[in-house]
Amino acid sequence: MTGQEFIELQKNMGIDVINTKTMSWVHMQNKYAVASPSVEYSYPINEDIKEILSHKNIWFAIFVSEHTTPNTAEYLFEGDDYSIEKFHSKIRNQIRKSLKSCTIKKPTKDDLVKYGFEINNEILGMHQRSVDYLIKLDKWKKYIDALYDARDVYVYAAYVDEEFAAYVFFIKVNDKYYIYHPFATRRFSKQAPMNGLLYTAINDFIEKDKHVTVTYGLASFFTMSGLDKFKKGMLFTEKKMSRVTVLDDKISFFFNKPIHYLFKKLTFIPIIDSLYEKYNILYESSRLYQDYKRNNK
Repeated sequence: MTGQEFIELQKNMGIDVINTKTMSWVHMQNKYAVASPSVEYSYPINEDIKEILSHKNIWFAIFVSEHTTPNTAEYLFEGDDYSIEKFHSKIRNQIRKSLKSCTIKKPTKDDLVKYGFEINNEILGMHQRSVDYLIKLDKWKKYIDALYDARDVYVYAAYVDEEFAAYVFFIKVNDKYYIYHPFATRRFSKQAPMNGLLYTAINDFIEKDKHVTVTYGLASFFTMSGLDKFKKGMLFTEKKMSRVTVLDDKISFFFNKPIHYLFKKLTFIPIIDSLYEKYNILYESSRLYQDYKRNNK
């Protein structure tokens, strides 16, 4: 599907999409918006920025840019060979264990609604996150209704002894496969279901398309070394990118050099230290917006 078709699909899924003059944004629940599709380079103009920040529940907006100072990375697999021999020996063993322990197939819609919903709540609860369309049953049903039979959408699930253990969606946009919700219940972590899911799906895509590009999305805002290690183990390599943040006036005052310096000096206080990583990420990425404006006049 095209980028515009993807935007329309997101709307049908119940996602809050906001269209500005030249682009589209997804309104997230934590008072920010992300350009959509999320890992494609975006080139918002001043009117886009003014419009997206005019929404009272949006305090900052994020987009990905070509920039000489990368501050993040997209995890990508590109190629025509995803055979077992390509993996490190430890990962090969995990894939083999997964393929032996799990039955991997497209789940029924009922299984996805019921058991996928349970896994969503388990995973998001573990990470103390809240995403309405994943953890509220009525919205999850609408989400699945829109996705399940949509063109260029592929869903795989892993079953262990006929129990639903994991699922993942792939959405093909502009010839790139986007990974969505690679979620697995912790009860079957020893069976490594996600290794088998990714291995099976990507090989299916290679058989169909010969050469594929699959994105595991951007590196997390905050340190998640275990997840990043998993992605690299599954042959996703880092493509350096810039994540640019635009701050609304109501919070931009708090993101300047003097306050940043003060914040850093006070990290010996536990509560400030716990907040500093989040603050610093916003501070550094917001500085890139000034460079973006200079380079895109």
